[in-house]
Amino acid sequence: MPAEPHTIHGALARTIEVAVPPATAFRAFSELDVRRRWFRIPGHDPDGIHELDFRVGGSEHVRGSFSPLEHPELLDFRVRFVDIVPDRRVVQTFEFSLDDRLRAVFLQTFELTPTAAGTRIDYTDQYTFIDSPGDGSADVAEREGSSRLMLIGLKIAAESATG
Repeated sequence: MPAEPHTIHGALARTIEVAVPPATAFRAFSELDVRRRWFRIPGHDPDGIHELDFRVGGSEHVRGSFSPLEHPELLDFRVRFVDIVPDRRVVQTFEFSLDDRLRAVFLQTFELTPTAAGTRIDYTDQYTFIDSPGDGSADVAEREGSSRLMLIGLKIAAESATG
């Protein structure tokens, strides 16, 4: 008999370096055309949505279908911006639903620090998986992998935000 679903809590932290100044890197958070390059549903859903109201108390909504296997999955990301210090910090809460069922809640902090070569971005993610199946190890592994991919996308988007 499979284990009862349960809640999993954890945190991870990562750092990336981008070769642009903080003001340019910050555009990857504040401007929709740059942000959607790194924070989006995988693949292409012509019916998907991506809305951004980047201000303290504002929100972001990303929703669309993704078909990693045969069965399409409906992904829904809802972000609320808790703290924004231009060119320095973004603190946000993030809810993730799969097929209209809440799967996880995150508290995420991005801190931007100027360096001689550009900007260091320190990322901290505190997560709670809701009703995690099994021992939760698959959810945790997916979070760690997806955060690495997200930060690679953030780096590319920030470095292409010049001009």
